[in-house]
Amino acid sequence: MRVRARAAAMVVAVMMCGGCAFGPAADRAERLGVAEDPTPRAPEPGGEPSPGDEPTEQPPVISEPAPPTGTAEIVGTVTEGLPEVCCAVTLPDGGLLVGEAGSGTIHQVAPDGAITEAGAAPGVSDLVDLALAPSDDVGGYLYISYDSPSGVRVTRLTYDQSAAPGSRLGTSRNVLLEDLPGGGVLAFGPDGMLYVGTADGGQPALGTDPESLGGKILRIEPDGDIPADNPFQGSPVYALGHGEVTGLAWDAAGRLWALDAAGDAGTELNSIAPGGGYEAGGIAPVHAWPAGEAAPRGLAFSAGSLWSPDAERSALWRIPLNGTELTADPVPLLADGELPDPRVVVPAVGGPGLGVLDGAAGTVLRIDIT
Repeated sequence: MRVRARAAAMVVAVMMCGGCAFGPAADRAERLGVAEDPTPRAPEPGGEPSPGDEPTEQPPVISEPAPPTGTAEIVGTVTEGLPEVCCAVTLPDGGLLVGEAGSGTIHQVAPDGAITEAGAAPGVSDLVDLALAPSDDVGGYLYISYDSPSGVRVTRLTYDQSAAPGSRLGTSRNVLLEDLPGGGVLAFGPDGMLYVGTADGGQPALGTDPESLGGKILRIEPDGDIPADNPFQGSPVYALGHGEVTGLAWDAAGRLWALDAAGDAGTELNSIAPGGGYEAGGIAPVHAWPAGEAAPRGLAFSAGSLWSPDAERSALWRIPLNGTELTADPVPLLADGELPDPRVVVPAVGGPGLGVLDGAAGTVLRIDIT
């Protein structure tokens, strides 16, 4: 696996809908600071952090626990007629970029719901996820992850919203990460770093191997460099021991949470500590869904809870937080047919709320939550 340095910038995202916007900026508006992380489980010798690189202990941030019960209500449709989607990212002007599943085509949803084709990522036929670098205008960098014959790649390309429809994406790609065994979830953290969730490719030993990028949460600079304060000196590895990371989100206190599709163990929700090991016998999950009973994928934080779409259950999971624990067990909401195929969830800006992309209906829905 190789890491290639390139120039870029960090992400800012906003999506306006009926006076409400959706996107990662909503998470940031709710954050109060950085909380103490749970004690990490260090890997075997050879991957340990240098003593000088140990994170400075921060005072705890107190955040109110979420109520044990809550609600979700669909209150509007932003747009409809989208193809089957795999991923989405919000735009500075209040629009949305949506990745088409099984292709490299990216569609743009305007704030008024109009759909145009932004373009096709060159040489890409199987998109996994999208992330957008910040810009004060309509230009910038778009980060994409996608499957390739040698494994998952993370690249960036230019994006120019002022260009003609169909030609808003650059024609060249800068590779930041490559040869990943699987995964490819992308998210910018409140620290401005790009986080990448990977999979172990069905080989659990890769997840615990500090020399492998499989089964990890990776943390890199927006230009692809390795941050000096990463837990393992000179390595993009931030946390290890995962099966397949399928969702990343930060709560109001700046704590990182991750969903892990752990094979026969089902799906796990983990509170992530820098350098932590989440393999069997490592740091225990905060919650686990048994295999075959649920398959939440994707993660957003709003109104004190984490939220995750589950296409297999046709539901939206509400996961009420209390620090690094839960107030109550997660509950599937809107499970009566209102969400036939929920694929992507983003938080609302300016107050509690969510946007959910439904794959079967090709719609972007606005959802009020408590």
